[in-house]
Amino acid sequence: MVAADAILTPLLTYFVIKLQRKHGFLAKDMHKPIMPLIPSMGGLALLVIFSVDFLWALADGDLQLSVFLLAILTAGLLGTYDDFKDIDARMKVLVFTLPSLPVLLARMYRPRPFIPLVGELRITILYPLLLLVAYSIACNALNMADTHNGLAPASTLIILVSLGASAFLPGPKPLPHAYTLVAVLIASVAAYLPFNFYPAKTLNGNVGSFMMGAAITSAAIALRREYLFILLLVPLGLNGFSILTSIKGLINRARIKERPVYLDSSFRMHASLKPEAPVTLVQLLTLNEGLTEKEVIKYYLTLMVSNAIISLVFYWACLLGGVH
Repeated sequence: MVAADAILTPLLTYFVIKLQRKHGFLAKDMHKPIMPLIPSMGGLALLVIFSVDFLWALADGDLQLSVFLLAILTAGLLGTYDDFKDIDARMKVLVFTLPSLPVLLARMYRPRPFIPLVGELRITILYPLLLLVAYSIACNALNMADTHNGLAPASTLIILVSLGASAFLPGPKPLPHAYTLVAVLIASVAAYLPFNFYPAKTLNGNVGSFMMGAAITSAAIALRREYLFILLLVPLGLNGFSILTSIKGLINRARIKERPVYLDSSFRMHASLKPEAPVTLVQLLTLNEGLTEKEVIKYYLTLMVSNAIISLVFYWACLLGGVH
């Protein structure tokens, strides 16, 4: 399955790009000098790949893998609907708890999250409620971060690789087939990334970004690395939190009057200081000087990688001094 995904994802993404160009499913790449029109929903390729994986796992009798893939597909289908119908921003908080339902109904989780220095917490009643919140936060955080070429899939890949690497550290035993799930997700997202990376050949669409949020949440639950997942999600969580606080609530992107950055005549991005502009990580990166889109992407992903390294080191250090 892993090798098949690595081979089929680029082929399918190329096909989806050609199909969208043919039928006019295009959107402006806003931070380029000529704002080229490129396919707007490249994430559909991942939706098809994960659908095939789901059917494959189901036919193979792998219930656990099927359940987690179904959670990811649920987020992808909701994201597809959002691409066409534009779900109200306030509703998205509730709507994107739905991907957790396959995991909850099948009870594919252990309600004993492991916290270094403390050990396993038994929160049988609270844990399912936290899963609802986790899926919603991660899905919406990835969607809010999907503003520049490659940020969403690259951030997803960084988190997935970090979670996978943590499985080799002391700690709770992952659920059966968790490694297969993580390997499938890494192979697919890594194979898809070049098509969205700068300069992008396709945008992800909400279908892609919401699905990636569900993917990292599913991986964390399957690996039983919930505490580490919270640490890895800090930059994306802060980005989402700063947006919501600066615009004073949940507002659809189309209703936001000012963009967080603007382009000068040389097409360098500068932070907008207007009160109506949402505060984002990209805006903060461009406060001191104008940056090209390529530089913004480099600094943003450097932050993600740095946070991942610090999170893993902190997690490992706590394990050495805590309860295993």
